[in-house]
Amino acid sequence: MRHLILLSIFAILFAVPSLSQDKADEVVLPDSVMKDVLRKIAASEVKPPKDERLIYVANQGLGTDWLPEIKDVDFVLLDKDSQHRYAHDLYFWKDLRKQKDFYLIDFGYGDVYCSAHGSTWVFRVVDGEAKDIHSDGGWGSAC
Repeated sequence: MRHLILLSIFAILFAVPSLSQDKADEVVLPDSVMKDVLRKIAASEVKPPKDERLIYVANQGLGTDWLPEIKDVDFVLLDKDSQHRYAHDLYFWKDLRKQKDFYLIDFGYGDVYCSAHGSTWVFRVVDGEAKDIHSDGGWGSAC
């Protein structure tokens, strides 16, 4: 009986942190800020190819005018259903979060749901504008 009580207490303690991580913790920034951040990140990360080429981007709430214009590059926004067809050749971002006075967002290339790599970008928001946008290290994921 004593073991059952201890196991129950441990189960509750491990469950409590995950209960607090809900949609209330989701970071949401104005579209104008996100547009500016993502345009600058994409302009830095996506280099003009030698030949004209299509660049596939997972449409995760993007406005159609959020991507930069890059010579000889056409961006193709893919909805969630289409992302599976191009799973290994997508640019995408994920995990917008706030740490102290800074915001962080991951921008990467690969499979949204499996193997991918990219950079973590850091920025501040001052008077409704993104400031000091810079890369702050890399990340990777695998299946």
